[in-house]
Amino acid sequence: MLNSPKEVRNAMHMLESYRREAGDAEGDAVFYEETWAMLRAHETDLGKSAGLRYLFEGLVPDGAEYLKEVDFSRRRNQNTGIHMTEASYAVDTSVFTNIIGQITYSAVLDALDTPDFIGQSLVTTTQATTQQVEIIPGISKIGDVAEDVGEGEEYPIVGVSEEYITAPRKVKDGFILPVTEEAIAEDKTGMMEQRLAGATEALAITWEREILDTCLGVTTSYSRNGGSAQATYAATHTEGTFSNLQTSTALVDYTEIETASLLWDDITDPNTGDPVTIGGSITIVVPTALEMTALKAISGTIEQGAIDANTPRTITANPLTLQTRRNYSVLTSQWVKDRTNSNDTWFIGNFPGAFQYREVFPLQLNRADRNSEAGFSRDIVTQLKVRRKGAPAVIEPRKVIKVTA
Repeated sequence: MLNSPKEVRNAMHMLESYRREAGDAEGDAVFYEETWAMLRAHETDLGKSAGLRYLFEGLVPDGAEYLKEVDFSRRRNQNTGIHMTEASYAVDTSVFTNIIGQITYSAVLDALDTPDFIGQSLVTTTQATTQQVEIIPGISKIGDVAEDVGEGEEYPIVGVSEEYITAPRKVKDGFILPVTEEAIAEDKTGMMEQRLAGATEALAITWEREILDTCLGVTTSYSRNGGSAQATYAATHTEGTFSNLQTSTALVDYTEIETASLLWDDITDPNTGDPVTIGGSITIVVPTALEMTALKAISGTIEQGAIDANTPRTITANPLTLQTRRNYSVLTSQWVKDRTNSNDTWFIGNFPGAFQYREVFPLQLNRADRNSEAGFSRDIVTQLKVRRKGAPAVIEPRKVIKVTA
């Protein structure tokens, strides 16, 4: 276990050879990734075992001497002032910053990967072409135009029509986590963890709300071929009318899922009139109050009839488990009810096929060492900035259905 500055230093010396052998860019990637893996293997996530002080002393040249100068408790007991030496000014914290940055980034990813947040599972992430309101071009289907071509005859010429979807302006979220001299010298790893957890949760909640508001139809953002923004789920739509709203259908068992799915029989492509291809697996999104009901509806067996002499009880397999054409799954979180304000409204469809997350840049980590304005004015040894920028967009609402009780 890495429980002393010497052991941290020895581990770093071993990993340093990777960088020297592999070259600059590739070596750095291996170096920091392998270092993070070693720290993670020894349960030192954010310094839980080795601590920030051990990491700083092991990774930073003259790190131990530097911490002696900022050891406030020692100065307080001996009533001595701090004496900044030339070596302390020359302390290079770049490696420490990079390692703590990798640890922080991995911890942020772990915090975002929680069952409470389902938004990322409902969208397909794609690269945005602009940070502002975006026009997403597309080509309409040509329909069933093939015909029997006789010997020596020309093939029919077909064309396509242009259509597009308008995606909203992108938003940027993020936070900065500063690591102070006090946090290192006094090893306040718990405080650092609390700040990181709180900031990550705030970022995750904002991100989750944005995606769910789009996927669950809370926001009115669907716009096709330059038309006005309209509801994602409705009994009628402009620019190609269709109904993807099923009312008075409380979820009880597989029969309600069948009733909702029958809406797709009447939803056709606006250009060809052919049935819309749903594709992919089918996801049922429910509030927490319907989670157990939904799980029961897509699994297990079905019991029918009363237990008496005249009406025997029959037990059959659930048809949703017998089919092989599509896979059904259930997603739920407390945020579904929070955004829809309903305990009995549910949704079904191919959500990644209906919605995109238009990404300007993915989750990023930027680092700054102590040679910055904050390092001088606020004794910040390193700063870590986490950010992301993008926005969800409705691409094809014909692939999803909203059901109300």
